[in-house]
Amino acid sequence: MLLQIGRNKGADARPPDALDELAACHARIRSFTQLAARLADGSDASPQALAEAAASVARYYAVALPKHAEDEDRSLAPALRSATLPDDVLAAIDVMRVEHDELDAIVAAAMPAWNALASDPSSWPDHAGLLRECARTLGLFWDRHLGLEERVIFPAARKLLDTTALEKLGREMRARRQPTVGIAQTTRGG
Repeated sequence: MLLQIGRNKGADARPPDALDELAACHARIRSFTQLAARLADGSDASPQALAEAAASVARYYAVALPKHAEDEDRSLAPALRSATLPDDVLAAIDVMRVEHDELDAIVAAAMPAWNALASDPSSWPDHAGLLRECARTLGLFWDRHLGLEERVIFPAARKLLDTTALEKLGREMRARRQPTVGIAQTTRGG
């Protein structure tokens, strides 16, 4: 007997959509937050391991996470607000947006320590207290924030957004992840 691991691939399985991608982002958030916690307790890690972990956490929180917040604030929330929503879902969307702003402050506090450690892992003792406090704060924040989204917002989106809305959400999310290329623009006179 074979043991199936992962999504149901049977005839009833639907292809992954934008909500599945948002859930996958939540898994990555948890993973990088766990890495930040291990980094905070990293006094016995090798200098190379500390530097690599710090660089990875800093890069994730500076580059990838803001795109996820934009996905939710600029795409998911407006798509949901276009539907008739129960009060608890409206309140959860409002909380989500406020908490994204709160997160910016937490990350801003941690970023200098992550960057310093990425550049000079021997500085870990100088940053250990801040790293621990930020890791603890991030863990508590994400437990609350992701829990709200996964309990209230995502199920409402699954119920209320049709295939067209989910496809639009997916296109917008993919567009945020496309590399930007500077193109010189010229203006021709009349």
